[in-house]
Amino acid sequence: MAVLAAITPSVVHEFIGHGSMCLAVGGHPTVVSTSMFWCTVPTPVVAAGGPAANLLAGLICLVLRLRLRTPAPALQLYLALVTAFAWFWEGGYAIQAMLLRRGDLYDLLAHTLGPPGIGMSILVALAGATLYIISAAVTRTALLSIAGNATLARRVSRSSWLAGTLAVTIAASISPLGPTNLLDTVLAIGLAGLPLLVFPPRRGTASATGTPFTGNAMLPVLTAVIWVLFTATLGHGILWGN
Repeated sequence: MAVLAAITPSVVHEFIGHGSMCLAVGGHPTVVSTSMFWCTVPTPVVAAGGPAANLLAGLICLVLRLRLRTPAPALQLYLALVTAFAWFWEGGYAIQAMLLRRGDLYDLLAHTLGPPGIGMSILVALAGATLYIISAAVTRTALLSIAGNATLARRVSRSSWLAGTLAVTIAASISPLGPTNLLDTVLAIGLAGLPLLVFPPRRGTASATGTPFTGNAMLPVLTAVIWVLFTATLGHGILWGN
């Protein structure tokens, strides 16, 4: 589930978010990878598409998880991790964009309001930090509820970070787009997702409705197939002529 959950925000951000906005403004993609998207019409709308799509995807997964009455633990875990990876990505990315003066959010502000000054940069970074903290709290509560106890929740959280980070890193490592693409991929999932690795155990906060995980023989096979497809497409990078 962690591999699928880590892949999802990358597909949503780059392929669906940026891609749909690029087509909507009359452009067409020239490069789509795990962390890069180039459009023939590089407008602020295209830049906003990726972050907006990930924020929406995280919210949808959160609502679905909370509204499901008797969900399978594996599905609950997938929804919780998609919210975590997507919101950690965008929260951390807002901070990074203001510090490094580059990225989707920085480009959006620069093209609409002009290059962000110190005050605007601080506000955007604080908004990103707030989302990051909220995401960590939501994820902690979700994993405790799903796992049923803090020990299992901590183990699931750490193994999810490791599996998700390795999955996207290995996929991006075969790309001919260079080290920047690989680095940004690791930052978006691995570094941004560090709260999963340092999940704090909280005794006595586990939900009484926590359900043990059950195996599904087909799930590893499905995960492997999807990961291979992801690696061959966004991992390698989809390159079109201009």
